[in-house]
Amino acid sequence: MDCEFRRPRGFELGTQYSAPMGLTVADAQGTSAPAHMACSGIGIPRCLQTLADLHRDHHGLCWKPGCGPADLHLIVLRADLPEMRERTEQIVRQLQQHGARLLVDEPARSGR
Repeated sequence: MDCEFRRPRGFELGTQYSAPMGLTVADAQGTSAPAHMACSGIGIPRCLQTLADLHRDHHGLCWKPGCGPADLHLIVLRADLPEMRERTEQIVRQLQQHGARLLVDEPARSGR
């Protein structure tokens, strides 16, 4: 498997944020001045790209446990029905008892 890792870019911010916040640093002589700031180009998209490059095979993505916000994504198709809500709550309790981290999507309840 070929993986391409690119060095993230650094972004020079200067004092555009530190000066308005009053964030200062002292130099060797003790003189205060606004801090010069920078940030790296590492963000969520780059992290996900790296995970996808590292954890895939000929079938597609093979996310490793702990890579995402949840272990399971449960989609409730008829959350507008009381019996489906009850069954969903039962399933959620059972899965959580086994230590599963869940993302529960109930489109009918959220108005989608």
